[in-house]
Amino acid sequence: MSGHAKVLPDLRHLRHFEVLAEETNFSRAARRLGISQSTLSEQILRLEDVLGVRLFERTRSKVELTLAGEVLAGRLGSFMTGLQELIEDTRLAGENVRTKLSIGCSAMSLNTPMAAILQAYRKARPEVRITMVEQSSSDVIKSLTEKRHDCVFVPNPPRNDAIASTLVYEVPIVCCVAADHDLSGQTRVRLSDLNGLPVIMPKAGSRFGAFLMSAFMQANVVTHPVSNQSRPSISLTMVSAGAGVGFLPTNMSGMVPDGVVTRPLGVPPLAIPFRMAWLRSDRSPEIDHLIAALKATVKLPAKTEEPLLD
Repeated sequence: MSGHAKVLPDLRHLRHFEVLAEETNFSRAARRLGISQSTLSEQILRLEDVLGVRLFERTRSKVELTLAGEVLAGRLGSFMTGLQELIEDTRLAGENVRTKLSIGCSAMSLNTPMAAILQAYRKARPEVRITMVEQSSSDVIKSLTEKRHDCVFVPNPPRNDAIASTLVYEVPIVCCVAADHDLSGQTRVRLSDLNGLPVIMPKAGSRFGAFLMSAFMQANVVTHPVSNQSRPSISLTMVSAGAGVGFLPTNMSGMVPDGVVTRPLGVPPLAIPFRMAWLRSDRSPEIDHLIAALKATVKLPAKTEEPLLD
């Protein structure tokens, strides 16, 4: 094992491992990376050879992380984020860019108006260098108070008098069940239908999970969480295996595999607010430009900007 420690893994192989760990499926991961399945398999084998450990257990039907793979997956995200920030800061220093805007965004940013907002902002402020880093929704306040980001795009940001936000989009939520589940025969799922059922919840501390728990409490619904998962792909795999009921924002419904059906959740349908948030005491001129781009891009209710108070 000491011989392996002298060789550092290729960053490309680490990125490919990260995607495969999220998808737990070689075919989906290869499509997402834009490479062939055989190339992905070969590069994962090379990474395992460099590290001297098996990272995945492979069968014909599934791919699962080994203990070593779980350790690497658990720490790799923060490492890659730190590396990305280091590279961007180094480039900025070399280019002598005078203005930059650092944006944090959660995985739920996919298929929201955020891309259109940033496009409008770029047209208005082409001289500004934008850096974007994916971050956990549970880390909103810390990332702003530590000034890692100028603003963040996240679902259901926590209420805190130091944070202000503006609404971007309300994302409907669907209930995910196995095709042979009793609830699959309904056109929609009421919260009361979940009473007493096993559920697969988002990662503890996530803003999506907090929103769901609040909705259950308000409806006096008691569920039985069997697992907390940070990756929707794993939650959906558990749903398809009949382990419980899962939940997904509709902007990520393209991930739903065969054998899983989705139904609107709640009457009226539950929708989680997706917001842009910033530190109230550190509102830079670029935040104002970004808000202007948001208002020019997205049709919002009359009152969209407000403090989030405890």
